[in-house]
Amino acid sequence: MPERANSDKDSSEHCDLTSCESTMSTSFETDDFNDICKYVNISEKDFLAWPVSEVIELFKRADVDGSGGLDMDEFSVAMQKVFPHAGKQNLCLLHMKIDTNCDGVVDLEELLEFFVFQHGNSRTKTDLCPFPLSPEFISIGLNRHIVKILPVALPNRDNSNTTLQKLKTYNRCHYVALTENGVLTFFTDGFENSHRCFLRNQRKKEIPHSHNKNPLHVYDMIYINDLNEIAVSTSEGEVLFFDYTTLYQGFSRTKYCIVNDECPVTAMEYTRIGAKAMFSMADGTGSLIICISQDVLKGGLFQKELLCDMVLKDYQCVRVSTLLKHRSFEFYSFKISVFSDILNSLQYIPLINSYIVCGRSAKFMSVVGCRISSCLNYTKAKTMTFKCASHLKHFNCAGFTHLREFLISGGDDGVLRIWVLDKKFCQYELRAHCSPIVSVKYSVSERTFFSVSTDKNVRIWNELDLTCLQSFFVDCLKTKTISAVCYEDHNNELVLADKELARCLGQGTDVFKQRIPSHDQPLWDVIYNSQFKQLVSLSLDACIRVWDILTGEFLLEFSALSNVFTKPVAITFDPTNRKLLVLSKNKEIAYWNFNNGKEIEVLPLKVPNHVTGLIQERDTLFISALNCKTIFALNLQNGNHKYLQHPLLKDTCAMELHKDTLITISSDGNAVAWDLENYRVCFYFHIFDSPKVHHAGIENQGTIFDREPLIEDLHDPESLALSTGYKSMGGVVSTSLKTRTTNRKTAILLVSHGGFVFAWSIQRHGGVIAKFRAVTKDSAKITCMTTNKTEKILLTGDSTGRLCLWDIQVFTDRTQSESAQHKTLEEWHTSLCAPPLLRSWQGSNKGIASVLVCPDSDNIISAGQDHNVKIWTMQGDFLGTFMKDTWDLSLSIFPERKVRRELKKQDEIDSSRQKLDTNENLGKEELKIKKRFDEINDSIAILERLKMRMGIDNEKLKKKKEKKSVHLKAQPLKQPIRGTDTKEPTGSVKSKTNFAKNDELQMSPKKTTRQSQLPMVLHKEK
Repeated sequence: MPERANSDKDSSEHCDLTSCESTMSTSFETDDFNDICKYVNISEKDFLAWPVSEVIELFKRADVDGSGGLDMDEFSVAMQKVFPHAGKQNLCLLHMKIDTNCDGVVDLEELLEFFVFQHGNSRTKTDLCPFPLSPEFISIGLNRHIVKILPVALPNRDNSNTTLQKLKTYNRCHYVALTENGVLTFFTDGFENSHRCFLRNQRKKEIPHSHNKNPLHVYDMIYINDLNEIAVSTSEGEVLFFDYTTLYQGFSRTKYCIVNDECPVTAMEYTRIGAKAMFSMADGTGSLIICISQDVLKGGLFQKELLCDMVLKDYQCVRVSTLLKHRSFEFYSFKISVFSDILNSLQYIPLINSYIVCGRSAKFMSVVGCRISSCLNYTKAKTMTFKCASHLKHFNCAGFTHLREFLISGGDDGVLRIWVLDKKFCQYELRAHCSPIVSVKYSVSERTFFSVSTDKNVRIWNELDLTCLQSFFVDCLKTKTISAVCYEDHNNELVLADKELARCLGQGTDVFKQRIPSHDQPLWDVIYNSQFKQLVSLSLDACIRVWDILTGEFLLEFSALSNVFTKPVAITFDPTNRKLLVLSKNKEIAYWNFNNGKEIEVLPLKVPNHVTGLIQERDTLFISALNCKTIFALNLQNGNHKYLQHPLLKDTCAMELHKDTLITISSDGNAVAWDLENYRVCFYFHIFDSPKVHHAGIENQGTIFDREPLIEDLHDPESLALSTGYKSMGGVVSTSLKTRTTNRKTAILLVSHGGFVFAWSIQRHGGVIAKFRAVTKDSAKITCMTTNKTEKILLTGDSTGRLCLWDIQVFTDRTQSESAQHKTLEEWHTSLCAPPLLRSWQGSNKGIASVLVCPDSDNIISAGQDHNVKIWTMQGDFLGTFMKDTWDLSLSIFPERKVRRELKKQDEIDSSRQKLDTNENLGKEELKIKKRFDEINDSIAILERLKMRMGIDNEKLKKKKEKKSVHLKAQPLKQPIRGTDTKEPTGSVKSKTNFAKNDELQMSPKKTTRQSQLPMVLHKEK
């Protein structure tokens, strides 16, 4: 790594550690600490949030005895002061995670190492590895070299700002591949569909009886998205322009053409900034031709008036010399002589307003300054040329990083050289490739750059510290070199080609998330640790990955194997569930800390390269191998090792332990049961040829060695391939029923061979209790099987990817299945009735390599040949795939938390019901009084309104009386009419007018009173 990059990295790490704020005063809910899963996650994160200085001070205060280490009690007491709500079990698990060497004591070195490890691995493997998927092979079938690959964006392309999004939508753009003979291949829908178009059709008219029929040869191709055109440069000095839509439909009619009379155009580039655009061409004389358009969307690349018809061409053309002569304000063309070499590559960098040009000889590289805004006043280009010695080739390709503004060149020596623009010397050299580098690409969104060499090695580099993030080989391409490289930035997709294509899909899109597997290679084994609630999986490339089973989160990856002839092997946990036993790099059994991927201890003992069984019972470790006659019984306490052999065992493909009996099974079907008290053979049998168990006498005993015998190891590839694929071919698979009692009528061993499952009673006068066919297809073979915690349900996986659940509660007990259909062989009755099939489903499109039933939650884990580790419910419902999906199993693994939630919910319901009961239990008298008070309040309001209305009526009556008295005083008295009643007052003589007025005066008070009082009476009655 460069020295400068190292300093940057160190400073960044220092800032990350010292800028963490203390969280000692953080309060936590008590319920969150009642779950072990929450214990580890919360305490670990908060613990890592401390500044390092405070951690050291806390360690010194907690080390009361001055031993330099904290045992579990000292650690718990110290942490209890900081996290008072954390339980002791929580702190014990945290202590075990920090204890790297698993000696029960955490020293200061381990504590600081834990901090550095967790901060350095805060990002998961998928974050560190840009392209975790294997390259995808895409066939074209033309058997011609591909010179260029282009991504063509569709009109509905998602151009939204995705810098803040964790997952982008994959833009299903078109990819166009051009072969050297002018055949275009269009790929759509993520390379799922393709079709071709031949540029030779209607390219030019042939002269009759002419012998000049040279085949078409092309050099370069670009896509002009503003005009929806494709430009192709040919060996005849032509740059042909095609309408993309027409070309995509299969019609290769040329729109127009630019002709360079001097030599062919070897490279092209198009750039637009605002309305202005530059179309650039590099030719074989070392010259750079630039055509500038002030408004490309309106006027195109150049004046269309300059196009003219040429002889023997059915499309209009314009010569480069014509473009250079005719200049205007809208269009301007000029030519720059770069160096005396064929220009091989050309790219424009808007950030520095310059072209980067490389020569075909790889001895020159130039940076040509050209601002698009000042091209009309162009006089002379500012050119900076980099050269190397005559016998060296440092400039096959070039790139530019936007953040640090470095110029990168790749040479024939496989070295990437980092240049500074204002200097002509190399600042850094990145030596990684072993063959010439042919392409350098830069990713703006990922801040990385890619280098591709002729040996099909792809390397991804971090722009900031210049470290290699990933290196892989594109082995799916059968050719020996790479002719074209394309990178699509939005989809983070890299496409490589020679005669065929290889697609490398990177992170960041929804399509990537759907395709990412749990492992890069097929799975071999998977085991579960109930103490840490973690899953450990092993693939055929010796990759070990650790997962959080509660959420599916990927925690850690490490590799215990390096030699291809040492895979695959068995893995298991030690009795303390803190160490992982696996075959080491030198074919030695090693103990690993699976919380940090550190090797703890290596047993100084050579073992075979294909370990099929690892069982540790107290202080004794039993090891078996497929290609070895010896069974290793290693006493880890006093070193009194035993090595067991038996004539019936040519190897050991399965090994099971039931109480004090060790059962070993050979690949040919022979099985031997050993008594672990004295390592004597007590029984032997054949799993599918003979139905009885035979008692081993003195003449049937095996051989016990005190020294390690000579081990015959696999060395030829055919034997290795046979041993590697024995699971998928239906080898012997076994599982023991440890909870069953040992007697002649109860099976304690289940063995599978082919598609059948045999239930064996390993006892004197024992034998096959029952057998049944456990597959649905004739070609299917059982590849793995296991039982649940109570051993009442059998889970099987076969070579077709089928998972089956069987109820074996009665199947393995002969006393409950005497009346079942049976077969008699050698006077032994074997039941042929299959146990009830609870359910079955397709777990993988390929074979199942390993299965287990999680004892904490009764969830099913399956590891398949399709590179995926999946989790299911006991009902066969799919929960997710590790590395791809997430879930929450905390409620199923910790039912007490669910009970607490239900109790809390029930308390809330009870409190609400109590409130309702309080309202319902109010006395009837109280309700009547309350109702009476409401009625009184309503009556008071009505009376107030009536009083107001009566006051208004009295004022109106008073005014009318005053008007009447004034009117009577003004009129003279009239004589009474003859014949009328003289008793009637004089003023009461009724005229038409007076009658109406008198009626109004007499009736209005009564009417007003009646209208005012009646509603009140009615209301009271109501």
